[in-house]
Amino acid sequence: ATSDTDIMNMALAYLGASLIIDRKDPSQEALICDLNYDEVRDSVLEDVNWSFAIKRFVLSSPLVDKPAYRFANAFEVPPEVLRIICLDDDRPPMGGVYPMSGRFFDNSMEHTNIPWVLEEGKILTDAMKINFRAIIRVTDPNKFTKSFVGCLAARLASEIALPITNSPDMQARMVDMYMGKKRWAQANDGRQGLNQVRFSPGFVR
Repeated sequence: ATSDTDIMNMALAYLGASLIIDRKDPSQEALICDLNYDEVRDSVLEDVNWSFAIKRFVLSSPLVDKPAYRFANAFEVPPEVLRIICLDDDRPPMGGVYPMSGRFFDNSMEHTNIPWVLEEGKILTDAMKINFRAIIRVTDPNKFTKSFVGCLAARLASEIALPITNSPDMQARMVDMYMGKKRWAQANDGRQGLNQVRFSPGFVR
């Protein structure tokens, strides 16, 4: 099992700092980690379409208050949503590729004919009902993938490097580490759910 404290200690170990027993310890290391952890976790969740953090939503009750112009309806974004990936129109995307897993692994494959914008925490659109996929806030570390844990620890280390080590060089190294881990995680997570049926005028593969 992985805990928030384990991830904080990974970040502290990257910096060569003293480890902690609990995030609520009175030590400076624990205080700085605790102050930054939740915000950094949400930021790393937003950065990648993590498969463990993708959730599907169906909203069928538009808000009573309509947009002032352009769009007919507004829908409140659920509080657990960190980033909307796309609105779905229940059809295969352009190019005739239909993911059998039901999950699009790359934003370049996302497709919808439903115009929409996000404003003030609301989805504005003309539709009376919307389906969408989003990255949600996941707080249970036991649901994190190993690649996410590595990314989170590196990103946390980059955020706490200056107050703990007072070294801009160390901070830059941690930023580079995070970017490298994120590139690997994007490629690794993107390999999941790639079973596809390709439609062609003459045959089905």
